[in-house]
Amino acid sequence: PIPSVAYTNTISDNIVTVTQTSANAVTGIQQAFGNATATHVLNSNNVTLNQNLTGPSSSQVNGIISQVAFLSVTANSNAVTINQSISAGANSSQTSCINILPGAVVAGSTQTINSNILNIKQNTTGGTYTGTIIYVWANFATNAISVGTGNFNNNQMLCTGSNIRTSGATFGIYHDFTYTTS
Repeated sequence: PIPSVAYTNTISDNIVTVTQTSANAVTGIQQAFGNATATHVLNSNNVTLNQNLTGPSSSQVNGIISQVAFLSVTANSNAVTINQSISAGANSSQTSCINILPGAVVAGSTQTINSNILNIKQNTTGGTYTGTIIYVWANFATNAISVGTGNFNNNQMLCTGSNIRTSGATFGIYHDFTYTTS
């Protein structure tokens, strides 16, 4: 996109199922372009990721991800299920259902992440899990930044049908922004 042109990018009402049997990263939906005037809409998607490993992996697993500049982003009413299984070695993958990380500081920007059903299942027949689990990840990796408004309401974080088996950290909602309103 042209940096100064306001636009809306909508990725909504999709059904995505991905099965990964290698140690590579796996993502269901990725919003990959943005600018300081962009509006991103990621609503009402149904994403299922199946990561079936026979050996170690350290690659990220992301259900829905947007890591670009935006003025406004919404991720509402999505259903994300991540099924992980491993038979040997350690899975140190960072796993997140919704990952909204602005790629740049945009004064007055808003994040709205509401009414999502997020389910992570980890099964093993011989391997282990050591990676971090983050159901909703809303931060900027290199430094804390200021976001105008953050709304995180009515999200369900589940492990229905299995357990969280990682020895790593587990977060429901993780953010390190400074919010004007939250």
